[in-house]
Amino acid sequence: MIADNTVMERRVDVQAIKVQKLFFEFLRDFAIDPSAEKYELYCTTVNAPKNGKPLKYFEKQVDDMKVNDKKTLYIDFAHLVAFDKSFELREAILSDFYRYTLISVNK
Repeated sequence: MIADNTVMERRVDVQAIKVQKLFFEFLRDFAIDPSAEKYELYCTTVNAPKNGKPLKYFEKQVDDMKVNDKKTLYIDFAHLVAFDKSFELREAILSDFYRYTLISVNK
């Protein structure tokens, strides 16, 4: 039990905040190019038009999640690897996956 006059210090996980920011940038900015081999398959998967424009795949998934009251977002790690030119996000996820999973669940 904590004494009444004890002040608890809340620590900020700076690395986790950075990883969260990078992950949301990935979700927002990742797009599948129309020349990609599986472009039409991905369009079909998220019920997007095959209009020859880059497909904001995860943005579309999130929109569909809201409409259909779903709670699971499917991430292909190969997409993250292709997007993450600095290696920072993938290295953080590979080295501390459970740490960041808990943070996202508790938000």
